[in-house]
Amino acid sequence: MLGTGGPSPTGMRSFIDRVGHQHGIVVHSYARAQWFDEEAIRWASRGIEAGDAKDWKELGLTPEEAEPLSRDGLSPLRAARAWWEAGIPFGEVAAWIGAGLTPEEAACQRAKGIDAERAQVLRALRDPEDEKGS
Repeated sequence: MLGTGGPSPTGMRSFIDRVGHQHGIVVHSYARAQWFDEEAIRWASRGIEAGDAKDWKELGLTPEEAEPLSRDGLSPLRAARAWWEAGIPFGEVAAWIGAGLTPEEAACQRAKGIDAERAQVLRALRDPEDEKGS
């Protein structure tokens, strides 16, 4: 189970009301996982199935960062492999993706001496949550 606590009929109903009309198969994946909280809604509303959401989270990505990758047909495993093949350490992947770079662009920046801390600064500047005033 991905969420915390047991399933709640109210929580599931609210979840379905908020995202069910857009993503039927996706909603089914969250029902199987019994994951209906606000975080689940953020992932599901972007069309990302529960299992993939868990894996994108493991890579350190937010739903906003994972959505374009997922929409382009990239699975979390394929994404991790692409970054690994480019020589980017696992712990840096989210910072570089969040900064808007491809694996190849990140490898080029690293070769120039740019580190993941700078990528993290760019990531923070691109954070859509900041634009909402949170």
